[in-house]
Amino acid sequence: MRPSFEFYPSNGLAIYFDYVFFYRTQSNEGLYVHPRFLTRETNCIGTKHIGDVFGLQISYDINRNISFYLRSSYFIAGQFIKTTGDSENTFYIAPTLSFKF
Repeated sequence: MRPSFEFYPSNGLAIYFDYVFFYRTQSNEGLYVHPRFLTRETNCIGTKHIGDVFGLQISYDINRNISFYLRSSYFIAGQFIKTTGDSENTFYIAPTLSFKF
């Protein structure tokens, strides 16, 4: 489930907000990264809450050739992350300017 809200305040401008929450499906499973490398062991921790992400995405077409795109997100560590190791909250931002011809 990923609740989101998108609106278009003016021509060529789109703003998108979303909220994502992450949970483990089973309390005896760890966290993995592709291709199936274990990054966090369960250590017999029953909590399933991994964390929450708040996201913002803005796109603006300056003209027919130039577009600006901004994606940012803020990850808030959940109880499983806090209990199993490093648990800093993380901010991510990626501005992009594109030229199409």
